[in-house]
Order: sequence, then C-alpha cells, then structure tokens
Amino acid sequence: MAALLPVPREDAEQIGRRFGKVRHRLQALIDDRAQAIADQKQALVEQAQALTQQEDTPIAERTRQAKTLQQQWRNLGRAPKGQEQLLWKTFRQACDQLFAQRDAQKSEQVSRQQQRLDDMQALVERMDAWQPNHADDLTKLEAFLAEAAALEPLPRNRRSDGMQKRLSGIVRARRERLERLKLAARVQQWQAILPLVSAHLDADQAVLEHSAAGTDVNANDVLDTPCLMNLNLRI
Repeated sequence: MAALLPVPREDAEQIGRRFGKVRHRLQALIDDRAQAIADQKQALVEQAQALTQQEDTPIAERTRQAKTLQQQWRNLGRAPKGQEQLLWKTFRQACDQLFAQRDAQKSEQVSRQQQRLDDMQALVERMDAWQPNHADDLTKLEAFLAEAAALEPLPRNRRSDGMQKRLSGIVRARRERLERLKLAARVQQWQAILPLVSAHLDADQAVLEHSAAGTDVNANDVLDTPCLMNLNLRI
C-alpha cells in the first residue's frame, strides 16, 4: 500500500468537506441499519410475549418456537446501544417465563406419575393381603382390577415393570383360588340335595317294581331348582 502524502494546503479544505460528508452518510447508514435491527428485535420480543399467553398451544411447541426466536435474535446483530439492552432484557424475560412454564409442567407430570406409582403399589399390597373365601368374591377381584385399570398408563421404568409382574401373579393366584371355591360350592350343593335325589330315585324304583315296601316320599318335598341349575343336573 502506498504511503499517504501530505495534502496540498489549497486542496485540504475541499477534501476535508468531502470526507466529512462521506463519514456522515456512512454513519447514517450504520444508524439506519441498527434501527432496522432494533425494529426486528422488537418484533421478536412481541412474538415471545405472545407465546407466553397461548395456553391452548402445548408448552413443548411454544418452547420450540421460543428457541427459534432466540436463534433469529443471535443472527440479527446489535441494535443501538440504549435499545439493545432494554430489548434483550424484555426478550429474555419472556423466554425465561416460557421455560419456567415448561419446567413446572414437567415437574407436575413427574409428580402425577409418582403418585400413580404409589397408588398402584398400595393397591398391589391390598390385593396381596386379600384372599377370597367364597366364589362370589369374584366381584371383589373385578373391583380391584377396575381400580388398577384406572391408574394406567404407568410410566415405564423398573419399578412399574416389577409391580405389573407382581400384580399379574397375584391375579392369577386369586383366579385359581376362586375356581377352587366355585368347584367346592358345587360339591356342597350336590351333597345337600343328594339325600332328596336318592329318595326320589328310590320312590321311582319302588313304583316301577310295584313294591309295597317302597319308600314313601313326601309330596311336599321339592328339589332346589336353582341348585340343580347350577349343577346342570337333570332329574
């Protein structure tokens, strides 16, 4: 680069005026550009503030849009010094509010999930301590299962997987016990009507054989119809 030579005295004033005009025009361009950036950042501030009010939009979507606005902010450059600080403070407050809403929602969701896990744990313990004593206790088991279904879905983790396996084992054991109780109840029903059935059979046999020594059967004796229906008997 050639060294700058002294300006002749007779040209210095004219060149100085030309340089001043160029410098002023350049500064005006810089100021205009900075103000344009300020206007764009003001628009970003308004968009961020609007996101804090859009409660009908999922917070995950709003925070995603806020991150996009932040990237646009970084790409713009700087506004005039006095405006830059104020705009940034306002923009950051809006973004922080959105992220705080997201964190609060996550915390609430975790709390709800933890409560469901605790409720399921308590339900499993109650079912484990309960033993059916009658075939009709099937309704109690169904009530337990309805309560468990209301707690679904559980978060997927080792604790919930363990509880689900334990619950399945308890339900299987209780169903097997209920089936045994049901079978025992039918046996008891059969044993209860067996003497009456035998009496009717003896009477029928006596009539067929025209035996005077046939066993008399009281005409008022009636077989327990519901019992026979349960046993699927035909007399």
